[in-house]
Amino acid sequence: MSDSHRHIRAPDRFCRSYIRNAETREALNLMTDREKTALIMILLGACVAGSFWLTGRSLAKARVLESMNGRLIFTSAAYVRPAGPPDRVLVDASLETALPDLNSARYLAGGQTPRPPAPGSAASRAWPWFPARPFVQLQVGLTHSPDRPPRPNPLRALRIWSGDQSGKDTFRKSARPKTVRLVFFRQQVVDLDREYRLPEEPVFWRERTVRLKDRSGPQRVDLDWLEEPPESPGFPREVQEIWLRIEILDYYPGGDPARADAIALTELSFEFRDASTWRDPIAQGARDKDAGAAQ
Repeated sequence: MSDSHRHIRAPDRFCRSYIRNAETREALNLMTDREKTALIMILLGACVAGSFWLTGRSLAKARVLESMNGRLIFTSAAYVRPAGPPDRVLVDASLETALPDLNSARYLAGGQTPRPPAPGSAASRAWPWFPARPFVQLQVGLTHSPDRPPRPNPLRALRIWSGDQSGKDTFRKSARPKTVRLVFFRQQVVDLDREYRLPEEPVFWRERTVRLKDRSGPQRVDLDWLEEPPESPGFPREVQEIWLRIEILDYYPGGDPARADAIALTELSFEFRDASTWRDPIAQGARDKDAGAAQ
């Protein structure tokens, strides 16, 4: 089609569009006030229904995020563990399971390596350089709760169930962590659907060494020394994944000679300001018990 024909058809299309708009205006003018009110109510109802539908979808997605309870976790017991429970028993919200030996990584390079030295011994000074020092490294959670925009959700505390508390007589038999180093990392979250890239590596955040008591039950470690997350203008900006590495520097020896240096852990859990972000039955039960004791 030539340019002249396009110029001739352009006013024609404009005229037809104007006529249709005029017909619409004329139809509206012929409507009664009651009919106009009914039409407006129908349009408003459609808008309200659409808003409720979008809100419902957002809440459904938020509930899905809140119900997610899977964490990536690996420990020093995973080096060459020939048998035994998986690392995830430390975050399964159950006191009936435990990781019985974090020192099972003693078969490196195809040969048996010595266990970490006993506390106070001359060889214990070299333990920080031991290649398989007992550790736990895991995902903690997000710095923000799901919302539009995401709400800052500071990490408040860590709870540790030290030793093997899976049975009545198991706690004293195995070794229990005594001094631990808490090393926190942060990793920027990315929107894979829009950014088409993988997250970058976690970046060191803060660390602190704490001493645990030699007792059963949960031990609460306050984390008020961690900075609160900043406001987020929209996902995923300022939203970060928190990682934690727990390094066991010292331990209480076990009462069973065969398990004197087999360091055991039962459970780990975390407390956020927004409790709904991470439903933790063990931590909730501990909070209820603490509240009952306070009364």
